[in-house]
This record gives sequence, structure tokens and C-alpha cells, in this order.
Amino acid sequence: MTLHATHRSLPQIAASQELVSPIDRISRGSFLRMVGLSALGALYGPGPRGEVERESTSSRSLMELQRDLHPVLERLQRNTIDYFIQNRRDGLVLDQFPVANWPYSSMAATGFGLSSYVIGVERGVLSRARAVELVDETLRTIETRPTLRHRGWFTHFVDVSEPGRPLAVRESGRPEKPTAEYSSVDTALFFLAALPVATYFGAERDIEGRIERLLQEVDFPLMLHQQGAGDTRLFSHGFYLDEHGHERFIPSRWDTCSEGILVSFLSLADQHPSVSPGVWDAWSRKYEQLPLFVRYYPHCFVDLRDCVDRSGLNLWGLAEQEVVHQVRYCEENGFPAGLFGVTACAFAYKGPSGSDQYGYFVPAFQGPREPRVVGPHAIVSCIPFSPGPAYRSLHHLSRHGWLESDFGPINSVNFDDALVHRGVTAIDVGSALLMLDAASARCIHTLSAGNARIQAALINCGFTRGPSSFSQR
Repeated sequence: MTLHATHRSLPQIAASQELVSPIDRISRGSFLRMVGLSALGALYGPGPRGEVERESTSSRSLMELQRDLHPVLERLQRNTIDYFIQNRRDGLVLDQFPVANWPYSSMAATGFGLSSYVIGVERGVLSRARAVELVDETLRTIETRPTLRHRGWFTHFVDVSEPGRPLAVRESGRPEKPTAEYSSVDTALFFLAALPVATYFGAERDIEGRIERLLQEVDFPLMLHQQGAGDTRLFSHGFYLDEHGHERFIPSRWDTCSEGILVSFLSLADQHPSVSPGVWDAWSRKYEQLPLFVRYYPHCFVDLRDCVDRSGLNLWGLAEQEVVHQVRYCEENGFPAGLFGVTACAFAYKGPSGSDQYGYFVPAFQGPREPRVVGPHAIVSCIPFSPGPAYRSLHHLSRHGWLESDFGPINSVNFDDALVHRGVTAIDVGSALLMLDAASARCIHTLSAGNARIQAALINCGFTRGPSSFSQR
């Protein structure tokens, strides 16, 4: 899998609708105080180095930072749950907010929404009866709209301006009709988020049985297709349907230690899986620095503290090490002192004419050749395994108002162009919500520990408690 930086503009699907811009321009004074001269380079010329702020944050204890940020994180959780309640269309969660130029729901986001309702009940944000209604509506939509899935695999996006019709969105950002991308990782994210929900609600409106029946439909061997090159033990990223309804597979396979390992994990969530346990062993254990989200996604759904798989890989330890690498990378490339959080995210940047543009950033970690962008939601998500660096970074952002939106942590801060993207992306705020839960109540982790399918996956992947013998370099 090759990741690269891109300034991919989002399509203007609903150009007639007025979009409330989520972009803030950072004032010169605030920006200088935050980043200091070292992070500005030639952008603003000579200025203060920000030593006072760095000293005030670094000298404070972790306990003090936790105390100061506690009300902020409480608010982030409530607001994120509110996102998944308010931003739905027929039970499918909208991919982004604001959405006037992007009228899509995401099936992965819809899965995160299901988990958020459980957390909402446990936190007293909504009643259990209301949560059951929300989950029921989601399942009913999926069950009654066959275009949303093919041989059990879910579409990536659904155009909610024309309910129930899935559209493909490729690198050009242009929807292709009438086909759709059926995504392996979006399907995995949906079900891994839904399985704890099944345990929580059980027989209420047959939620557990309905989620189980949907999962039984997934044809896992299909995604290990024989077409084209590559190891057929590795799952494809997905497929499209041609005009005859035949699958046309995406050439890429999940071959690295990335978010794609969740497809392998889900495929083994069965006492008698339809694929070989070797699918978990097939992807490379070679370390690559990747966007931060890929390191914490597995921990959203299952507690892997002190766990190693049969190769000796410790995914929790790898996530801890990724933060160390990120802090070093950011120091070497002029980010504000102590800050990290380089991840894939929606962001704002200056176009060739100097106008503000929207795009999607996927870092390649190539230093000064790419923009200095951080995703606050990714920093929030690192609290469970790297609380010190996470709290220090969040303290920086919170002091300047670059952390919160009305619906959870914001998309990004672009330090090169002094722009803050205050919109939110559902899978980003959803994963941040689950990681905040993993850092405190552990509601989802507890439910996963009682879910037979998730426990079967842990066994089939060879997970045991113990020290790692795997070298990450």
C-alpha cells in the first residue's frame, strides 16, 4: 500500500447550497505565540521563539494537565455523541460536517455511530430506549436496501441526496455512476464497531441476531480474489461492479501493518472461519511510519494491552513507539515544540492563487517537502497509550482554541498556511470517542471481552498476554 500527500479537492456535488466555511485564518499574533520562529521558517520572518509557552507547558505535571483538560475532554465526548445522533439520514451517518458539498454517508462512520450510542447510554447522554431506536433504524436501512451490500460487503459511501444509491468516489473526487466501491476495510470497521453493540443490546429488537445475520452474509474468500498480482492470502481493498454485475477488484491488497489488518481480524472472528488463519500472518511486519490513525484503530474495539500475536507483534507497543517517532519527526521538521498528530485528515490550504482550498492530506513523512498539518482528533486518540505527549499537545491546541468544534475534535491545523479546518470527519471523531472510552470507562473493551466472535478472532490470530519478542525496526 502506497500512501502519499495529496491536495485532492472535494467535489462540489451540491453547488447550489451555501456552505458555512469551517476554515479559520489564524491571526499572526496567535500563530507566532504558538509555534515560534523555528516552525515558521520563511513564512513570517523573524519573531519570538515561543519559549515562555513551551516552558509553561513542559514544566506542568501530567496530573495538572489532566485536571485542566478533563472538562474539555468531557465536552468532546458529549459533542461527538451528539454528532452521531444529529447527523444521520435514514440511520446512515454523514461522513463529514459541514456537508453541503459532500452529501455522503459512510458505512464505517455508521458503525462508529452504533458504538457511540452505547457510550452515550453509559454516560447518561441518551436513554437506552432512544439508543435502541437509533440502532434499529440503522439496521433496518441496511437490511432493506440491497444496493448497500454485495455478497455481504458494504459500500464505502452512500449518496444521501438520493437515498440508498451508492456511488464510487475515486482519487479524482468525482462520483462514478451507477457503480459503487465495495470496501473491505469499511465493512470491517462497521462490524467491529457493531459487535460490542450486539452484546450490549442482545435480544432487544433482535439487535444481536440481526447483526449476526448480516455478518454471516460476508463472503470473506471473495475478497481473497485470484485476479491480478499479489499474495492471495492478502485481502483486496475492495471491488466495483461492472455493467453486468461482476466484481472488478481494486489492484491493491492490505499487505502492511495498517488499518487493513482489521479485515484479516474480522475474517477470523468465527470458531470455524471460512478462510485460513494464515491471512493474519500474511501481511508484512516490517515497520513503516504511517499516518497515526492506523496505529490506534485496532485499539478502538478490543483491549490489546500487553498482548502479542503469534509473530510476537505487540500492537499496543507499536502505537506507543509511533508517538515517539512522531514527536521526533515533528521536532526535526519545525512543528510547534512537543506537538505531534500527523495523520490522514481533511485540511485547508492555500491554492495557487492564494485562495483558501479544501483537500485531503495523507502524509508520506518526507519532511519539509510536505505541509505541516496535525489532526487534533488523532492526538486525542493517543491518550490511552501515550498520555504524557498527548496531554501536552492537547494543552497547546486547547489554549489557542484549535481543538474543539460543536461536534467533537476538529479536522486539522495547517501550520504552513496558518489555517484551521474546524469541520469534522465522522470516522475521526468516532475513533477519538472510542479511544477516550478506552482510556477511562472501557465500556467497548469490556463488551468486546464478552463477545464470542471477537474472542474467537483473538484466538485465531494467536494473541496471548506477554512481552513482545518482535523487533519493530
